[in-house]
Amino acid sequence: VGQVVARLPEKQGLRTTACERRKSALEAGTFWRRSMAPSNIRIRPRAAAIAAAVIVFVFLMLRGSGGGPDGVPQRAHGSRALRDADALAMWSNRMARQIDPRVAKEDPAYDELARWMLRSGAEFASVSGHSRQFTAGGRGLFATQPIQKGETVLKIPSECWFSHRSVLRSSAVAHIIQDDSVVKQLIDEDQSWAVIIGLTYERTNEYSPWLPYMRFMRRQESTVWWSDHELAETHSPHVVAFTHNIQNDIKEVYDRLFPYLANTYPTMFDMSLHDLSAFTWATLTMWGRAFNVVGYNATVDTEYGLVPIADLLNHQAGKPSTWTMEYHDKERPLDPTMYVLEANGNYNPDDELTISYGDHRSAFNFFVYSGFTPRGQTFGDFISVKVINSDGGTNAAMWGCIGVDGRPQSKYMTKLAEHTGSPEAAYKKLLQATVEHMATWPSTYDQDMKLLADMTTYDSLWAATGFRARFKSVYQRLHDNLKSAIAAGDFVNPKYSTREDKNNECYRHYQRFTNYDYSMDHMNLEL
Repeated sequence: VGQVVARLPEKQGLRTTACERRKSALEAGTFWRRSMAPSNIRIRPRAAAIAAAVIVFVFLMLRGSGGGPDGVPQRAHGSRALRDADALAMWSNRMARQIDPRVAKEDPAYDELARWMLRSGAEFASVSGHSRQFTAGGRGLFATQPIQKGETVLKIPSECWFSHRSVLRSSAVAHIIQDDSVVKQLIDEDQSWAVIIGLTYERTNEYSPWLPYMRFMRRQESTVWWSDHELAETHSPHVVAFTHNIQNDIKEVYDRLFPYLANTYPTMFDMSLHDLSAFTWATLTMWGRAFNVVGYNATVDTEYGLVPIADLLNHQAGKPSTWTMEYHDKERPLDPTMYVLEANGNYNPDDELTISYGDHRSAFNFFVYSGFTPRGQTFGDFISVKVINSDGGTNAAMWGCIGVDGRPQSKYMTKLAEHTGSPEAAYKKLLQATVEHMATWPSTYDQDMKLLADMTTYDSLWAATGFRARFKSVYQRLHDNLKSAIAAGDFVNPKYSTREDKNNECYRHYQRFTNYDYSMDHMNLEL
C-alpha cells in the first residue's frame, strides 16, 4: 500500500474525481497517481495501464456503494469519473486556452481550482486570478485579453458555488443542518450559519466536493484576527470595542454549537480541527466574500453564497457590478444554475477587473470586516460626537456626526446651541472637546502620514496607520473649521444644498448614516 503501480500519461485519458481530490498540483504531461503496489514490482507499460484502470475502477465502485461518516450516504463517483475520462481530450485544449501560464507559476492552487471549475462547465476565457504585485498584496482578477464593457467575463455554474442549497445538496453535513434540532434553531435565527457550519467542516474534509476551492481560499482579512496590541495601533477605542464585540459574538455561537457537534457527531467534528480559529475563518469568509445567489420566488430575500473566481474581484468605488442568474434546471426551474458576470468597463490585458462592494458603505465597515480602508472613497469617513451628561450618562438625543469635510450637522449644532445657550458657545464647546480628544492620540495626523510614506511592508501596522490617518484628517478639518468660524463670528452651517457639496457626498452622507456604530471614531462631549 502506498507504492507506485504505474504512471499514466495524459494522452491515455484516465482521470478520476477521487484522484483529482487528492492531488496538490497537476504535473505537466502526467496524472497525479495513488500508488498501491510495492516499488520493486516491474510492470510493462500496457500492463500498468490495465492494472491501474482496474484498481481505479474497483476503488470508485466501492466508494460509490458505501456510506460516509456517521452513515451519511456519499455521492457515487464512478459515472462522473468515466465521463471525465471521455471528455478529457476536449477539456485539455480548453484549459490550455483559459489558464494563464503565469498563474500556475505564481499561484499553483489557482491552476487546480480553474481545472476543477472548467470540468463543471465554468467559462472564464478572458480573465485569470493571481497575486497582486503592485498593491497591498492579496489576489485579484485580471484580464488576459481585451475586454469590452458589457461582455460576459464569468459564467460559474451552481455546482461550484458554496451556498445554502449546495450544502444541502452535496455536503456530508446536510443531514445535520436539515434534521438536528439544535442546529436548526441557530439557522432559523440566521440562515447564513448553515453555510458557515458547512464551510467549517468542508475545509478539513479531504473528500470534499469543493476541495480545490477549499485549498485555494485564503484567510479573510479583518481586525477580528488582530491582537490587542495591534488593535491599539488604530488609536481608536471605538474600533477596539467594536472588534471585541465581534470576537465575543463569534465565540458565543461557537461555544453554543461546536462542543455539541463534537459530542453528537464525533466522527465528523473534531474540536482539535474544528476549533474557534477554524470557525472564525469560515464566519469571516462568509461575511466578507459572499454574493446574493437567491433565486426567483424564494422564501427569503437573501441567500448568501461563495462563488469561486468571482470572489477574486476586488473593490473599487464607482464600479458597480452587473451580474445575472441563469436557470437551466428542468426539475427545479426556479433555482438559479449559473452566475453570469458582465464587464463593467473596458479592460486591456493585465488590467485588474474590480467591482464596488458598496459606494455608500462606511470606511469603518470596510476596515473591520475586510481589513482595508478603501482608496478614492471617503463617503464613509465620518466621526460621531457623543454627549455625556454631568452624571456620566449618555444623552441619546445628542448624538451627531462630522462629515469628511469636517463640517458638523446643522441640526446637531442647533440642538447643541440650545443646551449651551448660544451658537458661539456651542462652537467653542465642540472645539474644546476636539482639542482634548486630539491630545489623547499617541501620534498626530502629520506624523502618521509621514510614517505611511516610509512604510514598505503591508501588515497590520500599515492597515492601522492608514485607517487612523483617515479619521484624524476629519478631526483636523473639524478643528480648523471651528477655529475659523469662531474667529470670523460665522456660526451658520451650510445646508449642503450646492452642487459642489453634493459631489463630495456630504449631503447624502448626512441623510443616510444614522448608525453611529459604523462611524470611524467616537468623540465625547461633556455637558
